[in-house]
Amino acid sequence: MAEVAITTSTNRDSPDMDQQSFRSTVLV
Repeated sequence: MAEVAITTSTNRDSPDMDQQSFRSTVLV
């Protein structure tokens, strides 16, 4: 869950990358 929060923060910087990163975090 901690990783998911970090990914959400990236959403503000780059929503496009957040979507890809989010999937990677969920997979891990």
